[in-house]
Amino acid sequence: MDRYETLEQLTKSLNAAGRIHRLLSSHLREEAGSYARPSLLAVANEILKVIAENSPGRKREALERAINEGNAYSNAYRDLRHHVSAIRSRRNDIRSWIKAFEALKPILGHEQRILIEKISKIYEILIS
Repeated sequence: MDRYETLEQLTKSLNAAGRIHRLLSSHLREEAGSYARPSLLAVANEILKVIAENSPGRKREALERAINEGNAYSNAYRDLRHHVSAIRSRRNDIRSWIKAFEALKPILGHEQRILIEKISKIYEILIS
C-alpha cells in the first residue's frame, strides 16, 4: 500500500467515524425528545452500511453481501411474524398461510421458491 492509498483509507475512516457519530447523536436526540425514533436495528443497519461503504474493495463486497443477506432475513422475519399474528387473530384460512409462506420466499432456495409459487398458483386456480 503506498502513501496515497494509506491517506485515502485514513480519510475514508475519519469520514465514516464522523457519519457514525452523527447517526448515533441524532438517534440519541430523537430518543430524548418526543419524536418517533428509529429502531435500534435500523440505526445499526445504517452504521453497518457506512462501514461497508468506506471499507477497502474486497472487504466492501463481502460486507455489502452480508448486510443485504441480513436485511433479507430481517424483513422475512418481520413479515412472517406479522402474518402469524394475523393467522392467530383471525380464523385459520388457507390464504393466510399462503401469504405467510410467500413472506419467506426471499430467504429460501430456488426450489423452495418454486414450490411456494406452485402452491399459490394451485390455490388461485381452485378458488377461481
